[in-house]
Amino acid sequence: VLLNVNYRCSKNILRTAMEVIGCNTRRFKKQLDTPNEEGMPVTCKEFDNPREEYMCVVAALKKRMERGEDLLNTAILLRTNQESEGLINVLMEYQVPFTMKEQLPNLFRHWICRALLAYLEMAAGDRSRKNLLEIMNRPNRYISREALNSSQINFNELREYYKDKDWMCDRITTLETHLRILGTLSPFAAINFIRKGMGFEEYLREYAQYRKIKPEELLETLDRIHESAKGMKTLAKWQAYIEEYTKRLNEQARKQQDKKEGVTISTLHAVKGLEYDIVYILNVNEGSIPYRKAVLAEAVEEERRLFYVGMTRAKKKLVLAYVKRQYEKEREPSRFLEETGL
Repeated sequence: VLLNVNYRCSKNILRTAMEVIGCNTRRFKKQLDTPNEEGMPVTCKEFDNPREEYMCVVAALKKRMERGEDLLNTAILLRTNQESEGLINVLMEYQVPFTMKEQLPNLFRHWICRALLAYLEMAAGDRSRKNLLEIMNRPNRYISREALNSSQINFNELREYYKDKDWMCDRITTLETHLRILGTLSPFAAINFIRKGMGFEEYLREYAQYRKIKPEELLETLDRIHESAKGMKTLAKWQAYIEEYTKRLNEQARKQQDKKEGVTISTLHAVKGLEYDIVYILNVNEGSIPYRKAVLAEAVEEERRLFYVGMTRAKKKLVLAYVKRQYEKEREPSRFLEETGL
C-alpha cells in the first residue's frame, strides 16, 4: 500500500521538504502529494548570531500574543536539547510562555561551570577547601587531597607540605599567581584566561579522550558557559544572573507540570508524529543540522531525514533560520538549505 498523500502540510511546505529528502539515496522512492492549498512560501532567514535569531522569533511571538493569539499551535525546533539554553533565556526574559518537550536543561549545573566559578571565587579571595577541590587538578597539578588539612586553604602551608618537591611548590606558586591575575579580570576575560592561559581546554581534551567521549561536546558546553558571562562586569553580577536563571527554570518546570501552555520547544527527535500550524527550525548550520557526529554517508542521510521530519511538522508556515557566527567563530549554513531550492 503506497501512502503517498500528505494531509498535513501546505503544498509549498511539502514541495520544499520533498526537495530535501529526495537527496537521500537509501530510501523507498515515492512522490508525496497533498490536497491542501499552496499556502505561504517557506522562508529562510540569516542572522548574525544566535541571540539575534532568538530575539527575532520571540518578537514575532510577542506580537501574536498582543493580538490575543494562542501560541499552542507553534513549535520551535532545535537539533539538540543543549542548544535551547539561549532561546529559553530570551523567552523567559520577554515573558513568552513555553513548554519544553524534554527536561529543561540547566547549563550552570554542569561540573565545568562549577570549576569555572570555583576559580573565580578563589580569585576573589574565597579560600575554601571545597573550591580548591573543584580546581586543583583541572588541569592536573598532582595536588593530593591529603595536603588539604583544613577547611580554609593557605598556600604557604600547601608549599610546606610539598617542601621536598620543588616542582610541586612551583605549580602551587603558579596557581596562586594565576588566581591573582584572574582577580583583576571581568568574568568573560577571566574564563578566557582559564581556557587559554591555564590549560583548561587542553585538560578537557585529555579528559574526553580518557572518558572516550567527543571533546567537542565538552568544548561546546564550555563555549555556552563562556558566552553567558559576556557583558557581566563582576563575578557577583554573573552569579546573580545564574541564580535568577536557575530560579526561573525551576518555576517553569513546576508550571509545566500543572499546565502546558505557550509555544513548544523541542528537539527534532522528540517531535515525530506531532503537528503545528507554525514551525521554526533554528540553527540550521553545519555542526547542528546535520549534527557534527554525522560523518559517514548513512549518518548524514539519517540527519537529512530528521530535518525532513521537522519540516513536515508544519501545516501552514515554516521558517528555517541559520547564523553566521557563534562563540566568536564563523559558522556555515547547513548543506540541507541548498537542497531546499530556497
